[in-house]
Amino acid sequence: MASPSSAPSALTERLEDPGSLDDPGWLDDPGLRTPAAIVGVALLIRLAWASWLPIEPVSDSAMYHTFAQRIASGLGYVHPDGSPTAYFAVGPSFVYSLAFRSGLPPLPLIAFVQALVGAASVAGVMAVARRWVETRPAWLAGGLLALWPSQIQFTTVLASELLFTAAVLLAWFLWERPRAGGLQRGAFVGIALGVAAYL
Repeated sequence: MASPSSAPSALTERLEDPGSLDDPGWLDDPGLRTPAAIVGVALLIRLAWASWLPIEPVSDSAMYHTFAQRIASGLGYVHPDGSPTAYFAVGPSFVYSLAFRSGLPPLPLIAFVQALVGAASVAGVMAVARRWVETRPAWLAGGLLALWPSQIQFTTVLASELLFTAAVLLAWFLWERPRAGGLQRGAFVGIALGVAAYL
């Protein structure tokens, strides 16, 4: 059995060969059972939270709620008095406005979508972490995010945090795809970061 000092770490391997971990089986788990279970637990916890504590727009959330309603009504990104604003990034309100235009109860739909986004971010953390560390630390990173209290609570908060986190993780994941061509990778990363800037 190799000693810790003689066994190369995944980080060393990653630094010496950026493509070494660029493998479709990046979690090295038959059927991806463990990461799928972590993502599933994250989703179930967030859905349970949403069923127990529904969205109640207050403070900044009330502003996102108002902006989303006005965008959905075709009035634009404006205050209730009709004055334009750029104080909050328009992205979250625009995304939330889609729920108001869906014909479904908007706030439960938003909570459901945010539960999905939160669970997707857990998968994203594991995917990005696996580029740098061994499999189990990547799982641990995903598990910590899955159970992190504030990340669960944001499921029923109208805010930018969950959407922004997902967009940045997507950009990071795309950047960590060394087999992709530089121009292609740069274009997709730029789009993801551009979206994040609006969130």
